[in-house]
Amino acid sequence: MNNNNLSFPVLTTSDVEYLRDSHNLVYGTPFNQSSIAYKIILPKGWIAEKDLGQQEQTSGSLVKIGLFAETRPQNPAVVQVFYTSLPFEVGLLDWLEFQSEQTGVRILHSATCELACGRAADVGGVYGDSTNQFIVRSIAHIDNARIFMVSAMVKKERYIECTKEVAIATNFFRLLRPTGGTRFEPLLKIQGKQPNFNVASPASWTARLMPPKLSGKSAVDIFLAKDDNMMAYLRVKATDPSIAGKVSIEEKKQSAIIELLEANVKLQTSWAKDEKILLQNTNEPVEILSASAILGENKVEVRLGLIQRDALDFAVTLISATKQTERILWMRSKRAYEIALDTVCPS
Repeated sequence: MNNNNLSFPVLTTSDVEYLRDSHNLVYGTPFNQSSIAYKIILPKGWIAEKDLGQQEQTSGSLVKIGLFAETRPQNPAVVQVFYTSLPFEVGLLDWLEFQSEQTGVRILHSATCELACGRAADVGGVYGDSTNQFIVRSIAHIDNARIFMVSAMVKKERYIECTKEVAIATNFFRLLRPTGGTRFEPLLKIQGKQPNFNVASPASWTARLMPPKLSGKSAVDIFLAKDDNMMAYLRVKATDPSIAGKVSIEEKKQSAIIELLEANVKLQTSWAKDEKILLQNTNEPVEILSASAILGENKVEVRLGLIQRDALDFAVTLISATKQTERILWMRSKRAYEIALDTVCPS
């Protein structure tokens, strides 16, 4: 089977309206905890593992709360349900890609989608060597301070016949008592002045209001530090064009390069469109860019977001570790940047 022939469909309610004769709505209340009780749609005849064993339920640990399988003797499809709560900020799709790669999955599909549970991350790929391969599809969503993940695995040669079953199981998972919260990181609200603006950052980061240098411009520095070491740095600038004058996009890009050089950060590539940033608030004109750079002797990643909201122009700049060098720190930095882009606005 060619990997290009694999599909990972997103289903709608109409796709499961006529499944009463072939499927069951299965309920689970793991460890007798109603806060993580759920429902999932599975074909009739599937079996559920009742004993999930003793598991560590600590912050950051991945806890298995469901295990289901076909009753066929060879190559049965398997569906597992997990949840976790994280002590820090990450993007949901970044987290799901990381989890998949950690278990040896080679990712072929990665996207966000809207499901019955709300906005979700969707990752599919191949697991195993060339002689024994499986297709794995995992979907995760956030409920307040928790992430819930449904993961289905089926032998590669059976995936085409099981594609819809895998989609049903992963697409229609629902909590019985969802809180409705779509964030899991506590946020800190920050105010810039002259011009006045608001922005939010993860509470684990530190914010510092910069003294105004030019009329019509203000800035806030937001950074993540450990002991005396700066781990990631984010700057949010607001400009009032009616006072400071209008500036073109190209001039803003060049200005960012100059400011980075002043901080000993030298771009190694040109600015390129950043397709990996996932924003909730995209109604305004926005330019999202990224580049590779050098800070001292270290490779870093630089991101630049240019947004117009109401009467103000905003520039959000991030300097962070690269994905290849420090994956967790990279995820946290990228999430802080996305939060800043989503929340920055005139006050």
